[in-house]
Amino acid sequence: IWGYGADFWNGGTPTWPGPTIEARSKRKVEIRWENQLGNSHLLPVDTSLHWCYSLHGYDTLSIANDGVPMVSHLHGGHTDWQFDGNPEFFFSPGYEIKGPRFVDKTYRYDNDQPAGNLWYHDHALGITRLNVYAGLAGFYFLRDNIDTGDHKNKLGLPAWPYEKAYAIQDRMFKANGE
Repeated sequence: IWGYGADFWNGGTPTWPGPTIEARSKRKVEIRWENQLGNSHLLPVDTSLHWCYSLHGYDTLSIANDGVPMVSHLHGGHTDWQFDGNPEFFFSPGYEIKGPRFVDKTYRYDNDQPAGNLWYHDHALGITRLNVYAGLAGFYFLRDNIDTGDHKNKLGLPAWPYEKAYAIQDRMFKANGE
């Protein structure tokens, strides 16, 4: 699978789900998303669809030559448009290719909302389903003074190790476990 995480090319290990990010409500967070997916996809890509490399000016590009595009979206986050992970904001490995609406390498999340459990995932045009299926998803916990994530929170909610993040995603496996 693919995953978010440490710098794979320098010995880091990406994980699925990606690292759980804990942020505080009303405190902005900046994240620089990197793309190290390489020049082949784990799954077949239907290039007859409307997707990143079928856009005008991008239609001579390919995954084999230019890499797998991606862009991260904080699902459920209150985020300004330029940091929302719009499908046309995609970028290839090393930012060599940038989508027509790409703004910046660093994303700013305002977190101007109550506590809650959100998630982040790839949102690249036309291949979101493939990239998320391949593993590009992770948790984002937004905490506040009531839902603190600590054992003595005002709501009496479970805290680690009883608070768990679960993702239920459809997968198909062969009889041998692959």
